[in-house]
Amino acid sequence: MRHQGPGPALLALFLLIQIQLVAVRSLAPSAGAYADDHTTVPAVLPCQPDQASALLRLKRSFSATNESIATFRSWKAGTDCCHLWEGVHCGHGDGRVTFLDLGGRSLESGGLDISLFHLTSLEYLNLAYNDFNVSQLPSEGFERLTKLTHLNLSSSSFSGVIPTAMGRLTNLVSLDLSTGFEIIDLDDAGYIMYLYTKSDSSARPARLLMPNFESLISNLTNLRELHLGFVHISDNDVKWCNLIAMSSPKLELGDNNLEGLISPAIFQLKKLVTIDLYRNPRITGYLPEFSASNVLENLIVRRTNFSGTIPNSIGNLKWLKKLDLSKAGFSDLEFSYCRLSGSIPAFLGGLRKLERNNSLHGKIPPSFCGARIQFLDLSYNNLSGSIPPCLMENVNTMQSLNLEANKLLGEIPDNIKGCSLETLDFSDNEIVGRLPRSLVACKNLKVIDVGNNQINDSFPCWMSTLRGLEILNLKNNNFFGHVAQSLVGEKSTCVFPGARIVDLSSNNFYGPLPQDEWFGNLTSMILRDSNAPLFMSSGVLSIVKTYGYTIKMTYKGHDTTFPKILQTLVLINLSNNAFYGSIPEAIGGLVLLNGLNMSHNSLMGPIPAQLGHLKHMEALDLSSNKLSGVIPQELASLNFLETLNLSYNKLEGRIPESTQFSTFSNSSFLGNDDLCGPPLTKGCNNMTSLNVIHSKKNSTDIVQFLFAGLGFGLGFSIAIVVTWGIPIRKWSPVMQRALSIKY
Repeated sequence: MRHQGPGPALLALFLLIQIQLVAVRSLAPSAGAYADDHTTVPAVLPCQPDQASALLRLKRSFSATNESIATFRSWKAGTDCCHLWEGVHCGHGDGRVTFLDLGGRSLESGGLDISLFHLTSLEYLNLAYNDFNVSQLPSEGFERLTKLTHLNLSSSSFSGVIPTAMGRLTNLVSLDLSTGFEIIDLDDAGYIMYLYTKSDSSARPARLLMPNFESLISNLTNLRELHLGFVHISDNDVKWCNLIAMSSPKLELGDNNLEGLISPAIFQLKKLVTIDLYRNPRITGYLPEFSASNVLENLIVRRTNFSGTIPNSIGNLKWLKKLDLSKAGFSDLEFSYCRLSGSIPAFLGGLRKLERNNSLHGKIPPSFCGARIQFLDLSYNNLSGSIPPCLMENVNTMQSLNLEANKLLGEIPDNIKGCSLETLDFSDNEIVGRLPRSLVACKNLKVIDVGNNQINDSFPCWMSTLRGLEILNLKNNNFFGHVAQSLVGEKSTCVFPGARIVDLSSNNFYGPLPQDEWFGNLTSMILRDSNAPLFMSSGVLSIVKTYGYTIKMTYKGHDTTFPKILQTLVLINLSNNAFYGSIPEAIGGLVLLNGLNMSHNSLMGPIPAQLGHLKHMEALDLSSNKLSGVIPQELASLNFLETLNLSYNKLEGRIPESTQFSTFSNSSFLGNDDLCGPPLTKGCNNMTSLNVIHSKKNSTDIVQFLFAGLGFGLGFSIAIVVTWGIPIRKWSPVMQRALSIKY
């Protein structure tokens, strides 16, 4: 589904503007640093009564929560607020409060109490990352805080018009009224936005409004940092852009609905280190000639209507770390999902991030070797030749290397020494040989994808030393032999506790499937990390956009590309090999599995009833094997199951009846001559129903499951009973998670 940008063209703006002089690198001083820089005379007077009174009134305006109790434990009447109260500092020895830091305390209040404005000596005020319940900022009062140099109200669930009185705080050096957010770019499918605030419901979004941008900052001549992320600016006048650009080293206007011509002079300003105009399709402009004295570090005009040619002088940008000109209107060179043609320019080796999908050809130049590149993505090009050994030799600074979908030949260099790689993607090339054993040096590796090559190797048990490995994709190669086999009674050393996605499909693996112990050690398929982010990605915390991992897999019967990998996605694909023997019952313990594909092997014996424990299962494919016996009734209780394929086996008896099973067509059961009942046309006339008679053991399992539910609470047990007795088709867990996101 394609999502449009938020808001009307002239009114709704997602604005992230950060103004930061090259010499000013931190947002705000700590209390200690503040005292060192501003205190010349030690404090000799205790806290003045009017100051303590205002602070105590401010304290009472917050709701009584565990967080507020902890924050205000030291705020006691009759004690010295200047020296004893947490977050409070008096900087000039006169007993008047100059520093108040309540940021990040998760405090809750119905609104900002006006007692704050009695602290007229305040120079530093931080109320960020609290919850003011979508209340409006007071229209009057801020003009009294004339000594303020740092004001931070970010991500605190304020709404309404920004008071014009803030424009009178002429001593301000740093102003932050933003709501923190992160955008996950889904390319042509749109994007997902996360707001870092509690009160972010679609009914009452916590969003500040700025009718007149110029009136706010025109008098703030000392301003060096301005953060207005997610502020709604209704004044879409070009002159505010010029006003910012004249004094700011960072111009970040990504993901807005801005219109009009961007002056090329902006790109030549001496102080400017960042230009980010990402996702503003209605702005136009062109790139000028760049001088050698230009200090630009980040140049991003992706998804804009910029046009013309990219000047050769772009090579003069010796400080450039990130360049993204994709999906713009350039007629010559473009970088990322564009038509960058010719060989790779040598100067690109100095970037920290280079993105994909162009028309580059030729060999990978040695200029990339030893470069301090963090994210190197040369995927979907026409690069040929072998992978330069020097590229792999020292990857101490590289987090991601993606060479997917080129025409690279030869073996992967086996000379890795220092390594900080988190993701490695060599899929869809013509790579041969075996996997380099020196990959064990990459202790941070999370993703390795070598699918669709011609690699000839055994199963890489040696990778089990990479304890953080989450995705292992070996599909469609020439891997051979047994998978993770160990002698009976011998403890296996071939364990992958972090693995969530394992794709070994379309290889030459053979023999019985790994023993129960191997599957039991797939810990991340059993227990979920509640603190993990929604998507897998890498990035620097100070950068909003992150590098998301991508993978191609066969899922629900189709070749699927996951442009962003959900941390909750759990898959195993062992299809199209020569496995034989029974299906291990231990697979039923991998309770987080979303998809299991063991089709096109020679597996025999019954389908384990334990697969009925996989309550998150969305796709199950056991087709084209030699499985026998009945279809376990337990499978009928998998309410999230959307795709089922049991065709072409030797199954028999009545197909289980449930609301869920009634959604499957006869193609799910074809090629099993002794199966009967809907959706097949073959009836079960007077046939004993082999699969609806439960053994005492199975009944005991059900009771144990219900008692296990009691351990989590009565409501959970009731849910189990209702689900067992009245199976209703539900949204899949992945769909539920997607629908829970605010757009």
